[in-house]
Amino acid sequence: MVASRRRVGAVRAELARRGLATTDLSRIQAPAGLDLGTATQEQVALPVRAAITRLRRTGPQPHPAEVLEVDVASACHRAEWGGRTPISAVHTAGRPSRRT
Repeated sequence: MVASRRRVGAVRAELARRGLATTDLSRIQAPAGLDLGTATQEQVALPVRAAITRLRRTGPQPHPAEVLEVDVASACHRAEWGGRTPISAVHTAGRPSRRT
């Protein structure tokens, strides 16, 4: 996550408040990149890019819908457009079933 320490703390606290598991919170990588003691924007960008490249080469990551279980009936945030509620994935018996 590219953000200040204060912002990272606030985001983690909000996600924890919303019930995100500690194991999932631990996956948030902040500060982004490798700590090289850099100062300029260019020096910060290089280790961030290196970290992104490293993550991309470790193999495919599962889509969030494949690991995040959502109880649609009790969701506190919903979106509606044109009288329809778009759902990208609904978990049924532990397996996501994709809708268009």
